[in-house]
Amino acid sequence: KGQIRVTEQGETIERKYANKVNAAHNIELLMAGTTYQTIAGTLHYQEKGKGFTELFEYFANESYQAFKKLTSLPEFIEFYSKATPIDAIEASKIGSRPARRTGKRTLQDLRAIPWVFSWTQSRIHLSSWYGVGSTLKKMKDEQPQKYDELKRMVKSDEFVRYVLTNIDTSLAATDEEIIGLYGSLVDDEAIKHKILNMILKELALTRESMMELIGSPIWQRRRSHYYSTRLRAEALLPLHKQQIKLLKEWRVAKAGLDTDKPTSCCLTCYGA
Repeated sequence: KGQIRVTEQGETIERKYANKVNAAHNIELLMAGTTYQTIAGTLHYQEKGKGFTELFEYFANESYQAFKKLTSLPEFIEFYSKATPIDAIEASKIGSRPARRTGKRTLQDLRAIPWVFSWTQSRIHLSSWYGVGSTLKKMKDEQPQKYDELKRMVKSDEFVRYVLTNIDTSLAATDEEIIGLYGSLVDDEAIKHKILNMILKELALTRESMMELIGSPIWQRRRSHYYSTRLRAEALLPLHKQQIKLLKEWRVAKAGLDTDKPTSCCLTCYGA
């Protein structure tokens, strides 16, 4: 028995399901893909055995605990609210649904897309790598057999390579200089120092751990991707600086209830 859960973007529904021919074709693709992956996946994991599942359960649980340790801090919401343009994203109303489910100022109430988008805007990409470095270090120190098994899988298992490539890609796009610029938006020095240090420490550990696990730095393994990311970062730096400047002005105006202040800072979210 297989299953799949899909969120269709509102703007694609008409294109994919407006008439019977398109609808039948797209549903057939979903069914065929689900059936294939169910059968192939079952055989694959039966072949890999229980150890494979246990290894990734360990990876997932430990990474989540490290991530939760950060996001559960009482200072985290204040840092997140200031060091990312989440408030501008909410005000811009560029999505098909409100950024928050009920309007409460909690992480649980925030939808996934604005959550990820806000971290992407500040080039932190927190949700895609935070906790990986701590987990790999703990695995190597406390479960060396699991670590060695994972290291072998890097070369032989497509799923492992897929997961690590996604982490690798996010790390390449994460930019310490830009993180520092957005961090300057946090007024409370103690909060800024505490949360920013935790993020940068985990980032350095994750870069180091990933390089050790895979065996070489990204600029040697994926030269084109690495340098295209660097070139893009250079081109976007002036836009980030402008967005930070506008965010400061907009937040001051908003605090003074100046509702007529132009929302230029919201528009910079489209381009970055």
